[in-house]
Amino acid sequence: MDTRVYDEWNMGWWINNLKDVIKTISEKHIVFKQPQEYDFTNNNLFLYNEINDLLIKYGKKLTTYTGAEFNEKINQYNSNIEVEMWDGIYWFIRTNQYEHTNYTTISEEPTVPDTLFTSLVGLKVGRDHRFYIMNEIFKYNLNNDLNLAITTEITRENLKNITICDYPLENDSPFVPIELTHFEPKEIVLPSEVGNRNQVEIPLEYKNSSFDIVFETVYDYFFATEKTLRPIFDKKPFMVFASPNFHSKLHEKYGFKLFDNIIDYSFDSIINTRDRYDAQIQQLVHIRDNFTPLDVFNLTKNVSQHNYDTVLEMKSLKSDKIPSDYRQFLKDKLV
Repeated sequence: MDTRVYDEWNMGWWINNLKDVIKTISEKHIVFKQPQEYDFTNNNLFLYNEINDLLIKYGKKLTTYTGAEFNEKINQYNSNIEVEMWDGIYWFIRTNQYEHTNYTTISEEPTVPDTLFTSLVGLKVGRDHRFYIMNEIFKYNLNNDLNLAITTEITRENLKNITICDYPLENDSPFVPIELTHFEPKEIVLPSEVGNRNQVEIPLEYKNSSFDIVFETVYDYFFATEKTLRPIFDKKPFMVFASPNFHSKLHEKYGFKLFDNIIDYSFDSIINTRDRYDAQIQQLVHIRDNFTPLDVFNLTKNVSQHNYDTVLEMKSLKSDKIPSDYRQFLKDKLV
């Protein structure tokens, strides 16, 4: 079957163009090859049904790869669509997203920190949960012990519509407006970034901090990106604001160790989004109130070294979990 392969990491592009692609291209098989943070309709079964009907009408099939967990009913109920999951964490491990490490076993010793927390955050439409977390960080004055960098193009008009959903979706769970009572979204530039800000180099202040507060991409399905890998490659302890059971999956599925000598991970199994995030904030307050930056460094360095060794093993070819046929699509991007 003739195949047309697309390389668009952009769900908006797909939603806006897929129907025209189905109608107009001559090839009978359409492949979307990027390990997207969602299957491209965000698990919307109704949209998949519409697309499947169109594929049947034009005698075509669609294969899309996703790096995140997805609803198996998509494949079950749509004869001409196949969603294939391969674990997106291997994509991010094998693609050098940052210039802060050479990703080898010969690495510099971690910097002894002088600040407790660090966070590198992009605030934008479609990642509204990050606004909720940031508001809580400022509410509890965690920002006073935080090397924080924020990039944002958010406008006042956008802020009128930011919401958070208390997953799992039950009885059409509403998206609740986020009230920014303690935080005003704006660009925050660290001193080392002045005149040199980019999305590749890690700021010096990140190195000088003990603990990374990670704002992941999505919060309903497990999807670990370079944001989670950044502190692991940098031998730094971390906490991730993401989906339920995120930390337990890092441990049980991949062998990363958790920092349970300073963190109570009971929050991890809380399904409700805001309840889980509120409990995570309280763990950060606990760290702030009980440990110095040097305490955190000393109490976590052995686990951080283990996690670094683990991620290097995951990056090696002998443990490569990228399927061979899919690796051919990505060969120009892997390191």
